[in-house]
Amino acid sequence: MSDTKVEIIMKYKINTEKCKICRMCFRTRCKALKFEGKVIIDSDKCNGCGMCYNLCPANAIIMIDEGK
Repeated sequence: MSDTKVEIIMKYKINTEKCKICRMCFRTRCKALKFEGKVIIDSDKCNGCGMCYNLCPANAIIMIDEGK
């Protein structure tokens, strides 16, 4: 039996085909969100809190698994 622990970190990204650019996600004031002609989530800055995911009316934010 191994004592190795796996930390699962859920982060998020924008499905640009679904994003309506309503900018609801920006209400979170998250430092990971940027607008560069489209909404982008900087995965290095995303802490996986899910606030943007919960606010998006277009369901354009998807979870990605960054297991470590």
